Amino acid sequence: MSGRGDLTDYGLPEEARVLAKDLAAATTVPVVAVLGNHDYESGEVDQVKAILGEAGVHILDGDACEIQGVGFAGAKDLGGGFGERALQPWGEDLIKRFVRETVDEALKLESALAKLRSTQRVALLHGHAHHGQIEGRTRGQVPVYNVCLHLLLAAAPERRPFRLSSPRRGHASRPFSASPISRRWETARRNSSWRISCRASRCPSGGC
Repeated sequence: MSGRGDLTDYGLPEEARVLAKDLAAATTVPVVAVLGNHDYESGEVDQVKAILGEAGVHILDGDACEIQGVGFAGAKDLGGGFGERALQPWGEDLIKRFVRETVDEALKLESALAKLRSTQRVALLHGHAHHGQIEGRTRGQVPVYNVCLHLLLAAAPERRPFRLSSPRRGHASRPFSASPISRRWETARRNSSWRISCRASRCPSGGC
């Protein structure tokens, strides 16, 4: 089971405890997750990580793990755009620092992916494609699955907002090589075996 960030609404330890309790009651499968901007909101991210870690959740932040032959690498997404439309480090120091942080996050993900030796790999990112599509592909034809809560509810309002899927047979992932920084977010998801993607929290401003 994988969580793609915003595991809490306001990054409060009590919210993390509720999630940990729900996970313990609902699943016995391994859980891998990355944190999102909501999880950092209250400045108590270390406690949130510790609580979820004690509940058996593998929190990835530029690192990787392998579970039953499937490799997982993850990092948070600070924004900054995609490809040719990515924000450039030009002008004020504030902009340059922000771009530097986004590049560093991309490099962390690339490094984590490069460490994996499994034939099937999953890249976990917390993104902000609130008005995007449920599914897509990178320029390299790597499948990308959007698990934004609003999109999941719009696509299937009668269902609970999670996804269960598996790769098509015969489609093994290719060996990973670092992508150029200009395409830093295109190292998204590599083929996996089974995964559940769930976004249980809601952005109070109508975003995440």
